[in-house]
Amino acid sequence: MRRACRRFHSGPGPVPGRWPPPQNLGRAGQRLTFLRLGTRISCKLTLGLFNRPRNPDLGTMDRIATAVEQEMPPLVAIGASAGGLEPLEAFFEAAPDAAGWSFVVIRHLSADGDSNLARLLARRTGLAIREIEEGMTLCPDTLYLNPPGQLVELAGRSFRLRPLARDADGAVLRPIDTFFSSMAGRDPRRTFAVILSGAGSDGTRGAQAVRESGGMVLVQSPQEAGFAAMPGSALKAGAVNRVLSAPEIPGAIRARLQEAAGTLKRPAPVARTAAQAILDRLQESHGLELSAYRSKLLLDGLEAWRLRRCRPSLSVVRDELIAHPELIADLYRQLFQQGAAFYRDPEAIGLLRRAALEPLAAQEDPEAPIRVWVPGCADGQEAYTIAIELAEALRLSGSARSFRIIATDIDSAAIGRAAAGRFPATALAGLPQALRDRYFRAEGDMLTVAPVLRQRVIFSTHDVLRDPPFLNIDLISCRNLIGALTEAAQQRVLSMFIFGLRPGGHLMLGPQESLGRHVIHFRILDSRWRLFRGTMKGRVVDPAMVVPPRPDTPPRSAPAEAPATPQRAEVLRIQTALLAQHDRPELVIAPWGQVMACHGAAAAYVTPGNGRNRSIREVLHHDLQSPVSVALGRLRHDQLDRFERHLTVMTDTGEAHALQLSARPLEMPGGGPAFLLLSLERTDRHSAPVTRLTGQGPQTADVAVLQHRLQEMERDLRLTEVALEQMTEKLEASSEELESSNEELLATNEELQAANEELRSSNEELHAVNEELVVLSGEHQRRMERLGQEAEDGALMFEALGLGTVLLDDKLNLQRVSERARRDFGLTEDECTGPLSAIAGKVALVDLEALAREVQATGEPASATGASRGAALTIRARLLPSGRPGSGRRRVLLALSRLDAGL
Repeated sequence: MRRACRRFHSGPGPVPGRWPPPQNLGRAGQRLTFLRLGTRISCKLTLGLFNRPRNPDLGTMDRIATAVEQEMPPLVAIGASAGGLEPLEAFFEAAPDAAGWSFVVIRHLSADGDSNLARLLARRTGLAIREIEEGMTLCPDTLYLNPPGQLVELAGRSFRLRPLARDADGAVLRPIDTFFSSMAGRDPRRTFAVILSGAGSDGTRGAQAVRESGGMVLVQSPQEAGFAAMPGSALKAGAVNRVLSAPEIPGAIRARLQEAAGTLKRPAPVARTAAQAILDRLQESHGLELSAYRSKLLLDGLEAWRLRRCRPSLSVVRDELIAHPELIADLYRQLFQQGAAFYRDPEAIGLLRRAALEPLAAQEDPEAPIRVWVPGCADGQEAYTIAIELAEALRLSGSARSFRIIATDIDSAAIGRAAAGRFPATALAGLPQALRDRYFRAEGDMLTVAPVLRQRVIFSTHDVLRDPPFLNIDLISCRNLIGALTEAAQQRVLSMFIFGLRPGGHLMLGPQESLGRHVIHFRILDSRWRLFRGTMKGRVVDPAMVVPPRPDTPPRSAPAEAPATPQRAEVLRIQTALLAQHDRPELVIAPWGQVMACHGAAAAYVTPGNGRNRSIREVLHHDLQSPVSVALGRLRHDQLDRFERHLTVMTDTGEAHALQLSARPLEMPGGGPAFLLLSLERTDRHSAPVTRLTGQGPQTADVAVLQHRLQEMERDLRLTEVALEQMTEKLEASSEELESSNEELLATNEELQAANEELRSSNEELHAVNEELVVLSGEHQRRMERLGQEAEDGALMFEALGLGTVLLDDKLNLQRVSERARRDFGLTEDECTGPLSAIAGKVALVDLEALAREVQATGEPASATGASRGAALTIRARLLPSGRPGSGRRRVLLALSRLDAGL
């Protein structure tokens, strides 16, 4: 069938994990049997001709395709980039090299780069290592490496190459995504995608494609990875089956293959109705607006929860949730509360401390506490983390400012856990001991938030999609929510954040989230960790803030938050004027329509808990709003002397209160605009009859005031419409320019990121090569030391024997003169170099140059004996071997010995 199958079978019986045993192919009784005959494998396919399957998807061609698929070896594709060399070595040390698996490693390489990865990995594995070429066939027990500057794709069992370029949208093509996506059509039981250390998000889309097709996606633990961006991106996208260390991944692949060894076909895809039924129950139990969340994220979360609970299908999960409703809470945590931890992304928390919290702590304004909002707080880890950092910043700066952190979540159970402030000690293992002692109290193996910190954090149930935002916020940290929402919901939530921020307030989002069109209101402090500072001068109202109605869900009440308090001096002035009046139910209303204070039983006619510094339309009973508006209109036009009305007010309890409403100006001590003093008196408690105007039309004077006010409002509305239209046109033009610039910057950033990853990969290989060079350099150094010692020993031996040596090159130039020869000839250091003829005159017993030339000419040794410088010498000359055949070098050695020398 194919030669490469020789490793799959070495005996008469089937080998588990190597070649699947014969199995039933369907109801028709088709069987696929592999028989070993000598060194060949034959395939016998028996088809039932009289009992054809009813389902056309299980026809003969499908069964043959399934049989052919069984021949394909398990494929393990590995994506790695910066910091990937070390986990690759650890992976292949643990991976089998004779199990019939095929491995493909895809890395970020420049077009003109030269990779040493093959040589480095050869030290860790016994697999055959090959660089991918066009048309090359996938074989078992082989490790394939992508070539530089090429995109690799898998078509069946053959590799296809194309140049690394841009796609139709101008984005840089990603090599890991490209290969992962191309192999998504293989047998999912034998297809594995592995993501190791690397920067960027390459591999995430391809991993999603592999996982959606039923393949297995494994990533290196971000805590272990040198660069956690690539595995972290796949984790955040919900495209991962297992998170393991690099040496553990081959074991997980082996277990998956053994589990699938007896299964021929994947279970049928889960019906979408089962998933919808589960989401409907989740929405009903938690009051969620799931239409605002990305459907793919919800479906991936359901599938991840199913796999974690080892259930065969979502239909089983649906039935289980019906039988055990308490499991819905666990499903909710899987979908919406993943990743919550103390000091998640320590680098981001450090940036937040330096860029936002410390500047806030440095502002000296004891009357204005620092206000922080943490939407989607889950169990409170993020809120407590920011509280610790802000408390530390205030403590170190010596500031007396107080602070308040408002942590909200739609899940009341999560709010309850967060408010309790109890966490296992392991959740705070990374926190310095000094901070643990200062802000937590130990209770067995649990840690409880200390009161000094707990009192600074307010936890409240709040739906950020529908409830109004909190106001006058200095910092909003929302790092878990925006990315899960649809585009429209994102714009709605962001517009509410902008409305709630103070001018110059800070906003922090998740690393994969963006502001979209709202970026015009902010200055970017850090693009990686998405920290922004507002540039708006006042309150920004965006049309996206309008919450669409939900007929299927009863309206939710806004979270109770203490409204902003007027300045203390102003409150004292109001109280001074109020106490000078009658002690009866009264309200003080500012000329601009805000309820500044209430006194006595007047609180019965305002919204509970909201009686100060709020608009009359939000606070005041609706039966009182019309006459109060008339009184305010007269007050603003200095036409209010005394104003009285009789009316009936229906309370929340269903009682009808007959009231006499009196309004008059309240002059403030020290000058300034007059406020409206509104007095309310029950008239149905008196015995005397009272004339009531309930059900009658407004008085003529009231109608005139209301008409005048209506004309002013219509004029203001027309001016506002014109201004908004002009502003909208300007913003649209600016938005188009920013989008164009943003696309160019994104393209440039992708190119720089790809180049940076290639440089990091090359740097790792250079480091590995450098280590080898260091080892070779050490060996060379030891060899040189040994040669030097041998040369020194030889010189000592010649000295002991009384021998002197002179080495001449083929042109009779002095190359080396020993110390003994230099003394016997009487030469200086400068005379030990140059031609032999320069020193021939210092030796009287023989013509050294003639003696040397004679030896060069004849090739035979020659000698001379005589006296020189008062000593009897013997000079022997011989021709040295050339060392290399055919070199033609004829060097001469002169050896001098004194006749009176002895051993």
